[in-house]
Amino acid sequence: MLKADWIEHAAYEAHRLAATTHPADVQAALSRAFEREENELPKFVMKAIVDNSHVAREDQRPICADVGVPRVYVVAGNEAGVDGGFVALEQAIRRATVRVTKGLALRSNRVHPISRADPGNNLGVFAPNIEYRFEPDADWVELVAVHKGGAFGSDFRMMVDGDGPETNTRLPARTTAESGMPDFLRCLLMPGTSTISFFISISWTLVERGVTLPRSGA
Repeated sequence: MLKADWIEHAAYEAHRLAATTHPADVQAALSRAFEREENELPKFVMKAIVDNSHVAREDQRPICADVGVPRVYVVAGNEAGVDGGFVALEQAIRRATVRVTKGLALRSNRVHPISRADPGNNLGVFAPNIEYRFEPDADWVELVAVHKGGAFGSDFRMMVDGDGPETNTRLPARTTAESGMPDFLRCLLMPGTSTISFFISISWTLVERGVTLPRSGA
């Protein structure tokens, strides 16, 4: 039976390594790229990257001022037992996320989708993201932490701290209009606000096309 404290410790260590330490093959690739570069400016930049990677690992500091949004991938054996069940597992991962955010001074990238309130600990509705895969004939649990940047490797427009309150209403229409989807399929899903977001999106799509919306009760 796996105890919640063990899972919290493992999740913390996974987060810590993801934020501070490039894997050995990545470090080797960066060093090779630095050695191979011949132009002065790119070589200067590559040296800064290699040096920063070394300092982050040795001093246990974040590799970047903003390492990205914490995500956790859980590989669980079908026979694995967790004290308190998988709810306890997710609670342990959330506690570890708070600890590593405070302990390593990670940037908090989670804000409320409507009010923009920032809890300062990278927690939110369904956050950190936790994805599962199950393995047959196994009694163990593996945790993989990834800190994912929103500006890279994503096909979706993400709200950032600089977006004002008006973004909550204008972004759905602009984003879905660019997608090429039919009007009746357009909606923006925010955690816990899918219905509200759907109607905001439809309303702004109509407004931007010059359609007059009827008043309530009309």
